[in-house]
Amino acid sequence: TACRGVQPPGVEPQDPTGSLDLVKGGRGEVRVAGWATQWVPFPSTQRPSQIVVWVDGEWLPGVVPATRARPDVTRYLVAIGYGFDITRAVPTGESTVCVVALNQFINEWGPVGAWGGSGPPDHVVLGCRTVTVT
Repeated sequence: TACRGVQPPGVEPQDPTGSLDLVKGGRGEVRVAGWATQWVPFPSTQRPSQIVVWVDGEWLPGVVPATRARPDVTRYLVAIGYGFDITRAVPTGESTVCVVALNQFINEWGPVGAWGGSGPPDHVVLGCRTVTVT
């Protein structure tokens, strides 16, 4: 319980946070799952993050909101857990798959740290894994 509400190193409190729990290669596709959330100060609330998938240096089409219920996350963190489970077509072979939570401040208020942060907002890489797609 000592880690409740703690952001990963290098992440400002107003940036998205979350976890990449699963990356699985399948027949011509990859599946990623996890959770992400972001505090929004106006009004002070939490919102689901927007998730994008990056494979071997290329952004896959589509932005997916993390809107699935994750009571396991909500139960153990101050943060409300918003889950995602995304499957996308990818070429066969070994690939590096990354999942990124988009920072809502960049779209809504521009990249200026006007909310009191120590710098401009960042999109947050939730994790990267290497998988084999058949």
